[in-house]
Amino acid sequence: MQRAFIGVALTLTMLLAAPAAHAARFGIADDAGKYAENPASFYRQLRGLGMTENRIRVDWNPDRPRTIVEKSFLDRALPAARAQGVKVVFHVYALNPTALTASPGAADEFAAFLELLARTYPRCGTTWWATSRTSRGSGSPSSLRPVAEQPPRATSSCSRARTTG
Repeated sequence: MQRAFIGVALTLTMLLAAPAAHAARFGIADDAGKYAENPASFYRQLRGLGMTENRIRVDWNPDRPRTIVEKSFLDRALPAARAQGVKVVFHVYALNPTALTASPGAADEFAAFLELLARTYPRCGTTWWATSRTSRGSGSPSSLRPVAEQPPRATSSCSRARTTG
């Protein structure tokens, strides 16, 4: 009986100590805030719907590997999202499906781009996936695959300076 009581007490203690950070979060995958003339209005609407996250697409152009092509849009949208308490997560894609396999150094260039993105926007989360063909010229469907075994770890939430993996 005493063991059962101790087990229940430990379970309740652990449940009470669980951080609120693991609560469900709701959001949208939409670039409208990135392109909006008034991004604050877009993020205010998101918050009004109870959403706290926005995943936006960032393209890597292998012809301009060290350039954040839509930087001006990101520079305008990210402060507006942060002001509304919306976490922005980048979903980074290679511009074309064979970009990562087209040349021997392409994956390294892509990794350098991810590092540039993380340094330029250190308070934004970034997903480390890119589209690529499963095999060159096979006509097989595109798939998601990790770009590197150990992606840069310099990313964190846009709304808080909390490091994410």
